Amino acid sequence: MATANWRLGDHETAQTHARQALELARDAGFRLWEGDALISLAEISADLGDHTTAQAHASQAWAIHQQTGSCAARRRLASFLTL
Repeated sequence: MATANWRLGDHETAQTHARQALELARDAGFRLWEGDALISLAEISADLGDHTTAQAHASQAWAIHQQTGSCAARRRLASFLTL
């Protein structure tokens, strides 16, 4: 839902959904989903011009996806590592 709202330009709703996804993933212990929710938050923050927050979310996501071995997620994150 977060990605769909973000792509539609509804950043507030996108952030709400991404934060909820992050909380649920952490509560459930699903690291891969936690990393994906952090990527969504990074994308939304970057779109809003908040590059400091985007970088923080991206760094957390990178660490998680290093542990989970998700190459696709790390490719998605590559652009944030140069902000």
